[in-house]
Amino acid sequence: MNSQAITTHKMTIWIILLVGLTMRMSIPALAVYLSPDDRSVFFNKDDTLSYIRPAMGLTSLGKFVSDGRPEFNRTPGYPLLLVPGILLGNVELVTVGIQVVLSSLTILLVYGISMVLFYDQRIAAFSAGFYALEPLSLIQTSILQTETFFAFTFTAFLFFLLRYLKKSSLNDLLAAGLIASVAAYIRPVAYFMPMVVGFLLLVRMLIKFNFRVKPLVHVILFLLVAMTPLLIWQVRNKIETGHFLFSSQTGTCIYFCAGGEILHRESGSSVADRMQKMGYNENEVYFELHPEQRQWSETERDYYRQKEGLRIVLTHPFQFLRMLVVKAVWTSLGPGLSDWFCVFNIKFQRMDKVLADKRDSLRLLKGPRFGLLATFLLAGILAGYWILAVLCLFGRKPGTHEGVLFLVILAAYYVFLPAAVGLGYSRYRHPIMPILCVFAGNGLAMVWDKCASRRQK
Repeated sequence: MNSQAITTHKMTIWIILLVGLTMRMSIPALAVYLSPDDRSVFFNKDDTLSYIRPAMGLTSLGKFVSDGRPEFNRTPGYPLLLVPGILLGNVELVTVGIQVVLSSLTILLVYGISMVLFYDQRIAAFSAGFYALEPLSLIQTSILQTETFFAFTFTAFLFFLLRYLKKSSLNDLLAAGLIASVAAYIRPVAYFMPMVVGFLLLVRMLIKFNFRVKPLVHVILFLLVAMTPLLIWQVRNKIETGHFLFSSQTGTCIYFCAGGEILHRESGSSVADRMQKMGYNENEVYFELHPEQRQWSETERDYYRQKEGLRIVLTHPFQFLRMLVVKAVWTSLGPGLSDWFCVFNIKFQRMDKVLADKRDSLRLLKGPRFGLLATFLLAGILAGYWILAVLCLFGRKPGTHEGVLFLVILAAYYVFLPAAVGLGYSRYRHPIMPILCVFAGNGLAMVWDKCASRRQK
């Protein structure tokens, strides 16, 4: 490639990065303009405060506590990201600013992953461009929850893992292991990821008949680097709470979310109603159902919920499988409109009430028709990404690098594992969007080449 082509390509990457950064900065700026006195538009109403409380414990007491008690539900990864904003007195805008930077860096990581896989600058530019414009990644940057930080960390993990698969450099694999442990501290769903990757590396070694000591040592060192920090946190939890688990979130989800999803079909009520009747986020309701647990520790209650949730799942296998499929499909295909409406403080109301509020600059847009159009727009964009990604995987060989298979398996991991505990909507697709964009970039290059060849005929 000559110097002029190299310069042009570098300019293309800088333009993509600038566009991605500008769009990520514009969304919170517009949100502040529309709701200057309401910073809760940046909150996930269910989760954000549960991260802020232990972050405040870190800043005020130097301990990972919530309301004076050791925090066991949340892990410290995301609360640490909130600490600078708390110390500076503006947790919303400072954290969103950090997330804008992290999401922009993820664009570069997507470019890097595509280069490692396909070694084609055009495909890599397409992939980075797709991520720069991807709607879910854009809006999640403005919400105080784990998604943006986790996506950045997970994408960095993929980058170093794929480099290891290509170059067999131990340093790359150890970097991947360290980043994997950080990812688990941000979202416990990543806890089993090093084990999955370690297993895949062993299978890869067997398939290649590479029965040498060196690859096996690499896998062992990778697992040690990835899992030791997680075991340290489990020891902390054992000392503080008496429970040798990484997080109590699993028990909460499998009991209230998976159990509520399965049982609501028997009761005929909605999932939300069933979860409320089970006492989700309603301690008094829960204790009325289980009065003996008032005297129990939080650890004992979590252990009960975990066992009871598993009992519900095992005694309703067909309902569980149905839930798993539905949640996985909704995670993969859900348009994700609600997050946009929350950030821009748009609420569907009766049109006469909307028009009566003269202070609302978006009052004419509020209504079922606007929501329907927005849903179709987001669904259409997502469909385009999926179609191009499928073309990449099945239209032609995306490359001889086995990293493609690793990416597919890890994407499935992050779709089906949350679905197994009853979690399944667009938010949980966020970690796999970098992978989808990498494949979509290759798919677009394939379409581009076919169109070019037809024009030449």
